[in-house]
Amino acid sequence: MAHDEAGFSLPELLAALPLLLLLGFAMLNVFGMGSKYHRDFLGDWELLQQVRFPMEEIAKDVRYCGEMRLERPYGDMTVLYIKRHYLTPSDAASENYWQRYKFIRRGEEDYWITKNDQPVLGRTAITDIRLNRCECQLLADGKVRVLISGINMATGHSFRLERTLYSYGYGMEPARESDEDG
Repeated sequence: MAHDEAGFSLPELLAALPLLLLLGFAMLNVFGMGSKYHRDFLGDWELLQQVRFPMEEIAKDVRYCGEMRLERPYGDMTVLYIKRHYLTPSDAASENYWQRYKFIRRGEEDYWITKNDQPVLGRTAITDIRLNRCECQLLADGKVRVLISGINMATGHSFRLERTLYSYGYGMEPARESDEDG
């Protein structure tokens, strides 16, 4: 074997090793920052969905409701009742004739929204999202104002959605049994 084919010399290794370590730490730092930004992005996306999804569900039910009423059974809960006008009178005796949205305050700045006692939104282990403001107000016949606001506890970013919802079917009578037959 020739003298210049013997491998790396000690000064070459001493010069290359710190450069490799520096490059390795830089790559780990870039990977860590990318992971953090990805988690923050997912948290903000989840925040938008946690606010938008209940608003869309409520808007869908209000759009074709026949009657609405608002009750506050106790201080930490508001219940929005939405009566669906497109069901037949025989369905009116059913509990499902009314959609019940409950805005339940669970803590200082934490709300929970249910529809007919089922959660409208869910929690994930990815981020810590809290609904910090939920309000509902009847304005006039067929109009309701809903405000939902949330915060991503990891980033501090907040998102607020406030809408005045209108019913197209407010005051309409349910379909009669004879109308359906023929």
